[in-house]
Parts: sequence; C-alpha cells; structure tokens
Amino acid sequence: GYGPQTRIRISDAAQGTAEELMAATVWRSGAKAILGRLFQSGIDVLIAPTVGGLKKVIGLDNMDLDGESVFHRTPLASFTAPINQIGAPSIATPVVGTGGPPVSVQIVGPLWGESKLLAIAATLEGAGVLGVSRPPTYFDGECGRSGDAPHVE
Repeated sequence: GYGPQTRIRISDAAQGTAEELMAATVWRSGAKAILGRLFQSGIDVLIAPTVGGLKKVIGLDNMDLDGESVFHRTPLASFTAPINQIGAPSIATPVVGTGGPPVSVQIVGPLWGESKLLAIAATLEGAGVLGVSRPPTYFDGECGRSGDAPHVE
C-alpha cells in the first residue's frame, strides 16, 4: 500500500475543484502550444536544469534555497513537473565533471520526438558532456576514487 506521505498527497489532490481542474487544463493547453511553436521554429531540443536546488538533506522536509527555507518538493520539481504536465518527452541526465553535488540537465524534445531526443543525448554523452562519473568508493573508512571495481575473492 501507500505510505502516509503518499496518502496525504493523494487526499490533497482529491480536494481540487472543477475550477482548478479547468485552469490547469487551460494552462496545459497553452504551454503545449508554446512548446510546439518553439520546436516548429527550428529548435531541436530545450536544455534546462533538472532541479532548482541542490543539497537536500535526507530526513528534512525543507531545504535551503538562497538563504530561504523552502519545502523540498518545490525546487526539486520546479523544472520537471511542467514538462511532465505538457507530456513532452524528456531525459534527465548528469553533467560530467561538476566537482560538487551531482548537477543534471533535462533535455526536452518535441512531442513524438523521442528518437531525435535520444540521438542528441547520445551525441552529448559521446562528447563527454553528459554521463555518469564513478561515485566515491569506501574501504576501511577511507574514501577514494578508483578506476577499477573492487576486487572480490
């Protein structure tokens, strides 16, 4: 079953009014039309941040965003949720070599443009712009980066 936080969110969503549903439907239709015009103008993809903040502390509901304490879902979903609502295909992928907390971008393609989106993401990965770095490994309490997987006998 659902956990208590998920039950609360489902219950909250069920409290929406017909007017709120209509406003959301109008917003989605307008946003979808704007995105369609952008892609029809010759833009292949949009690249945007995946999240609006970094360093969410596990176990805390709020996170610091430019000195302000905000509920974590707001900055963590502020860029992806609108794209999800529009229904446009997108890929969220880490940027290589940022040197700090993992930074990622969202690559958004035109409706039904998944093949173009995947091809562009693959090209950027092949060029070393996007991809996954090996995370730190921990042995005997020490942290170090290793190019090889740990040897297990």
